[in-house]
Parts: sequence; structure tokens; C-alpha cells
Amino acid sequence: MTKPSVILEGFLLDVNSPDAESLAITVDCTTLPGEKYLTLIRDLEDFLSDMDRGYSERKVRGRSLKGRYRRHLYGQEVLRTRRLSFIPYPSKVANLPGNLRRALYYEVNRQCLVLQREHTGRRRRVVYLLPFPKAPELMVYVDNLNRQIEDLNKELHRLKDTEVAKILAILEKYGVDGNLPVGSHLHGFSLNPRPVRLDPGIVEELVEKRYREQFERVKEEERRGYDLLRQELEYQRRTLISQAIDNLRGQIQAVASQVLAAGKKSPTRAKAELRRIKELAESAGLRALGESVINPLIEAIDNPEKTEALLGSRNLVEGVSLRIQGLVDSL
Repeated sequence: MTKPSVILEGFLLDVNSPDAESLAITVDCTTLPGEKYLTLIRDLEDFLSDMDRGYSERKVRGRSLKGRYRRHLYGQEVLRTRRLSFIPYPSKVANLPGNLRRALYYEVNRQCLVLQREHTGRRRRVVYLLPFPKAPELMVYVDNLNRQIEDLNKELHRLKDTEVAKILAILEKYGVDGNLPVGSHLHGFSLNPRPVRLDPGIVEELVEKRYREQFERVKEEERRGYDLLRQELEYQRRTLISQAIDNLRGQIQAVASQVLAAGKKSPTRAKAELRRIKELAESAGLRALGESVINPLIEAIDNPEKTEALLGSRNLVEGVSLRIQGLVDSL
């Protein structure tokens, strides 16, 4: 039996999104007496809430400001500072970038494979692979988002001369420096696609053919370096492909579990979802996943009496796991 060809190809994405926090301003209120400081906060909250109501079609919950209080030591002296941070634009406007970002990541997760997930403290980094056939559709989607950002920037420029100017006037009334740089432009969304193809043939081409001519002339230590390079490239290829398959494994097993749970998912809907996953896998080069896992699973859904023969187990989820593990072992 011919060993299934398992490759991975597409675009690695570096998703970049606008952030409304870049529109926030921070004012120093250290010199304000306590009562005056609290009155300023109330006036700002009232104005911002009224502004939100004027620009919202729904009931608003009010607006809060972020206070930052720090204690500084200068020799024997202690200095305490008070700063207020807030976005001087209507919430409806300020919330739009976040809403668009959520919509983009929903689309990215729908059309891409996840190769890696890294967590460092509170930061999270995900490496996405966008299959070549799906790239034009996603690029158009991002372009449509950026058209909305362009319209938003026009609105920000208009509001800077109207509502924001009123907020700065409130600050000046309380003796707080209102001569602040206020952002009125957000950059657009970008995917920064980089083409990649993880094929065992590339390792053969790069290491074997390109370095073969030098093998007769290099020292033993250098030959060992070539071997280490070959091993590392193959390890990285297997790791990324395994992680991509593992990402799809969860989706396939979820469908299989829902089929087993009576009434949770009809066979028709289950097969439609499996075909979607198969299309995603094959468009990224993982044709072997469709042939060795998804096709037998669809046939088992149509013919439950053949499940063990098709998947190696009477249990759909267990059979899928066995099939996928066999595919990973063949890499």
C-alpha cells in the first residue's frame, strides 16, 4: 500500500488589528484638591454618558474612567500622583474596532489551520496557516473591514473638532492641561501572508541535492552539521503538520461525538460539516486526512454496521482517534 503523502502548504499569517485604546488620553490630576478632583470625574462621566446616549440607538450603561494612582519616593519625600485615562469618543465609535476584530478572528479561525498556540503570561500567540485557495476570499473580507475603518477615521476627525473639543474645555475649566495630543486615526487590518510549503521532498531537495556536492570535501564535523540540519528540518515539518492535524482532530471528533449523542446532530448536518473540514484540510495540502479519516467516517455514518471495518473500532470517536494516530505515525 502506498504511503499517504502528507504535506502542508499555504500562507502563514501575522494578523494585525487596530486598537481603540490608541485613542485614549491620560491627564494628570495630581495638583487638584480631592473634592475638585471628584467633581471633575463626575462632570466627565456625565458628559461622556450623555454623549454615548446621543450616538447610541440602544440604552447605554454609562461610562467609567480609569484612575491611576502611584506613590513615588524621592529620597525622604513621598510624591503621590493621580492620573485619569479615558477614550474621548462615543462608545459606539470606540467599540467598532473591537467588534471588527472579533469578526475577523472568527473568519480566520473558520478558514485557517492553527499550527501553534503559545501562551506567555497574559499574552497569547497563534500561528495560522491560510490555505492558498482560501486566500483571495479572506483578503476581500479584510479589505471590506478596512473600508469600515476608513469611514470610522472620517468620523473620528469630525468628532475631534466637536465632542472632543468640549471634553478638553471641561478639563481646562478645572485647571487640567487640555492641550493634549488626541488620536483621530486608526491603522487598518492586515494579514501579512507569507507563503510556505512543508513537503518532505523539500528537505530531500535542500539537504541531499544542494549539499551532496560538498560532502566529499567537508570535514567530519561539518558533515555532522548537515545531518543535524536535516534532522531539525524534518522535526519541524513533522511538528507543524502534527499540530495542524491535531487541530482538525478536535473538530472531527466533535462531529463524531455529536452523532453518537442521539438527537444532537442529524447525519445530514454531520456529513456537511465533515465535508467542510475535508475541504479545509485538502486546500492546505492535507489530502491524506480526507482519504484516511474523513471519507471512512462519512461512510460509517451512512453504514453504521460497517463502522468497525472502516475505522477499526465500533465507537466513532475512538475509530477517528485511531485513524488520525495512524496518519501522524506515517509522517
